[in-house]
Amino acid sequence: MIRTMVEPVKKVVIVGGVAGGASCAARLRRLSESASIVMLERGAYASFANCGLPYHISGEIDDRDDLLVVSPQVFRGRYNVDVRTNTECVSIDRAKKTVMCKSLADGSEFSLPYDTLVLATGASPFVPPNLASAVKEFPDKVFVLRNLSDMDAIQAKIAAAMTKNNGKCTAVIVGGGYIGIETAEAFARRGVKTVVVELLPQLLPPFDPEMVVPIEDELKKNGVEVKLGTSCSGIISHGDGIRVKLASGEEVEADFCLLSVGVRPESTLAKNASIETGPRGGIAVNDHMQTLTDPSVYAVGDVVEVKDGVMNVEHLQIPLAGPANRQGHIAASHMIQGETSVIPNDRTYRGTLGTAILRCFGRVIGSTGCSEKFLRGQLKMELHKDYEKVYGFFNSHAGYYPGAARLAIKMLFTKNGGRVLGAQVVGWGHEGVDKRVDVFAMALAGRMTVHDLEQAELAYAPPFGSAKDPVNQLGFMACGVLRGEQRHVFWDDDRILQRVQAGEVILLDVRSVSEWKRGHVDGAVHIPLEQLRDRLQELRDVVGDTKKPVVAYCAAGFRGYIAQRILDNSGFDTAKTSNLSGGFEAIAKLFRFAPKL
Repeated sequence: MIRTMVEPVKKVVIVGGVAGGASCAARLRRLSESASIVMLERGAYASFANCGLPYHISGEIDDRDDLLVVSPQVFRGRYNVDVRTNTECVSIDRAKKTVMCKSLADGSEFSLPYDTLVLATGASPFVPPNLASAVKEFPDKVFVLRNLSDMDAIQAKIAAAMTKNNGKCTAVIVGGGYIGIETAEAFARRGVKTVVVELLPQLLPPFDPEMVVPIEDELKKNGVEVKLGTSCSGIISHGDGIRVKLASGEEVEADFCLLSVGVRPESTLAKNASIETGPRGGIAVNDHMQTLTDPSVYAVGDVVEVKDGVMNVEHLQIPLAGPANRQGHIAASHMIQGETSVIPNDRTYRGTLGTAILRCFGRVIGSTGCSEKFLRGQLKMELHKDYEKVYGFFNSHAGYYPGAARLAIKMLFTKNGGRVLGAQVVGWGHEGVDKRVDVFAMALAGRMTVHDLEQAELAYAPPFGSAKDPVNQLGFMACGVLRGEQRHVFWDDDRILQRVQAGEVILLDVRSVSEWKRGHVDGAVHIPLEQLRDRLQELRDVVGDTKKPVVAYCAAGFRGYIAQRILDNSGFDTAKTSNLSGGFEAIAKLFRFAPKL
C-alpha cells in the first residue's frame, strides 16, 4: 500500500471510543504531551467491554461496572484526553478540517477543528429490511446487542417476563454467529427457553461445517432449540410477547427476539464526507490506517475493510477487538512519527488472521487463519492440488494425568512447501483450545511451515500438555503427507461409505475387539492392528485380483497410519493404501455417522 507522510500532529479529534478509538487516544498521549486530543463518544461510556455483555446477562459477571474498561475521568486524569460522552459527530468538513458535533443531552451543536481526524465509529448490528419495522414498532420486544443500554434492556425484559409468567421466559435469537451462540448460552443459564434460527445450514459460518457439529449438539443437549436453513420472515406482536414467522412456514411464540445476524460498518459519516469506502462498505485505508482519500484522516476498528493476514485477500470485514486495538496503536504511532526518536513508529498493519474463540457450555471452539470454505470458495483452491488438510484427535494434556479434555484439530497447509494456512480446534471441555489456537496464530504470523510445527518446542508438564504436543503431532502428520509417507483420505471428500457399500474400497478397521463391538462402520473388515502382520494373506484374499484400494482406520488416526505403513512395507500397492484422517472419532463426532453396533 502507498505510504503518505503527514505533518507533526497538533489537534486530534477521535470519533468513537470502545476499543480502536480508546487505544489510539492512549497511545497518542504516551508518545506526545503536546497534542490536543478530543475523543467523542456517542454513548454514555468512553470504553467498555462489549465482548463481555453476554456474560453479564448470564450472571457470570455479577457487577455491571466491571464491564467499564476506562472511565472518562481516568482518560482525563491519566492521559489528559478531553473525553466527551453522549456526543455525536454529525458531519465532517475536510476542506475546513472541522467536525460538527451534537450533544445528545441537550441537542446543542458545536464545531471542533482538527489537524488529524480518527474515525473509530465501529460497526452496528445489521437489521434485515423486512424486520426493520418490527424493531421500531416493538422496541421492548425486539432487540440487538451492541452496548450496555441494549444489555440493560434485555435484562429488564427477561426479569419482567419471568415475574409475569411464574419464572418462565422464551426468546428467539435470529442468527447463529458468535454473538448468537454466546447469548443463547447466556439466556439458557438464566433459565430462558431459547430458540436459535440460522439461515445457513450450519452455525458459526466462519468455521467449516463439520467443526461446528459438536457446538450444535452441545446447544441441544442444554435445551437450546436450533433451526438451521431457515430465516425470519417477519415478527408480529402477540399479547405481551411476539410471534416470529420463519421462511419454512413455522411460527414461534416468544417473549422477545434478539437480532444477531451480523454487523455492518458504520461508515455513513465517512461516505458523507466523500471518504472512499470499499465494496463491503468499510472505509478504505492503507497499512498505516490512513484513509486512501485524505492523509489527515485515519480510520480504525470495525469500520475499516482489512486484508486477511494469510493470503493477503483484500476488502474483508472481520470485526474483532484485538485487531481494533492494534490498529489504533498503529494509527497513533504513524501520525506522531518524527516527534520522538525514542521508539520507531513507522509500523504497518499486516492484516487480520481472524483468530477467535468461543465457549458454548461444556464445549470450546476456536480458529485462526483460513478455513477450507474460504480456500475453496474465495480463492478457488483445490484439495490435494493447492492445499492439504489433516484431522487429529488428542488429549489437552497427558492422558495419564486426571482431567484431560478431548481436542479435535483440523489444520490446513499448502501443497507446495507446507506453509500453515489455518487451523480450527474443538474441545470437549474448557481446557487446551486457546493454547493451540494461539500457537497456530503465531505460526501464521511468522509464515511458518508444518516443518516448523514438527520442531516446535512447547511447554510440557503432565498437567499442561504432552511431550509430543498436539501441535507437534499435527506437524508430524502434515510432514508425513508432504513426504508421501502418510496418505490421508477424508470421510466427506472421498465418500468412503458409498465406495465401501459399492464394493469399490476395502475399509480396514484396526481397532481392538472391544472398540469394534462398541460401534463400527458397516462393511468394514476387522483385523486388530496387533494381528495385522499375521493376517496379511487374509486381507490379500479380500482385496483379490482387482487390487481394490485399502483404507485403514482406527479411533483417532495413529494406528491407522501404522497399518498403512505395514501394508506399504509388505508388498501392497502404495498407490492404493491410505489412512482415514481423524479415524472413527472424526466420522462419529464431526460427520454425525451413526455406527453399526
